[in-house]
Amino acid sequence: MIEAPIFRFNSERDSLVARTIERVVETTSDPLWILNDAAYHETRRLDGTKRPKDIERLEDWRRLARRLGRMSEAKRRERLREIAGEYSRDIAGNFDPRVFHVSTRLVPALVTSLLSPRSLPRMLRHPQDLFSLDALGQKVLVEGHIDHLKRLAKIGTLVFVPTHSSNLDSIVFGFALEKCGLPPATYGAGKNLFTNP
Repeated sequence: MIEAPIFRFNSERDSLVARTIERVVETTSDPLWILNDAAYHETRRLDGTKRPKDIERLEDWRRLARRLGRMSEAKRRERLREIAGEYSRDIAGNFDPRVFHVSTRLVPALVTSLLSPRSLPRMLRHPQDLFSLDALGQKVLVEGHIDHLKRLAKIGTLVFVPTHSSNLDSIVFGFALEKCGLPPATYGAGKNLFTNP
C-alpha cells in the first residue's frame, strides 16, 4: 500500500481546521447572506427529525434566522466563525490509525457475510477465513484507472465522492481502496446517512 498521508493527519488537523475557518471568514463579504443561506438549508435538512440532538440543532438554526436581521456585522462574523468551526471540525473528523488497522481485519468478515450470507457457515468452520480479505475480494470487483490513481496519490490528496446508495458504501469503498493498494480515506459525508429513516 502507498504510504498514507492520512496517518499523519491528526498532527495537522488543528492547523487545517484553523486555516479553513479563517479562509471562510475572510473571504465572506456578506455574512448575513451566508448565514441566512446556511440557516435555510439546515432548517430544511433537519425539519421533521426525531432525534433530540437534531431537534435542538433545528431550534438553534431557527433562532439564528430570526435574530440575523438585528445582529451587528461583528456579531454575524463571530457567529460565522463559530459555525465554520463546527463544520470544519466535523468534516475533518478524527482518523485513528489503530481503528483503521482493527477494522481492516474485522470488517471483511462482516461485509462478506452481508453480501453472501450463505458463505457464513463455511467461514465459521474455517475461522481464519473470517479475517481474510480474499473472501470479500471475490465479491467486490474494482475496475478503472487504478494505476493512474496510485500515481496521483503519490503527489497529492485524492478526493472521492461516493454516491451513498446504501450505508454499506463507505465500508465497501474502503475495502476497494485497500484491495487496489490505494491509501485509506476518511469521509466528509454522513449526516444524511444517519438521519435517513
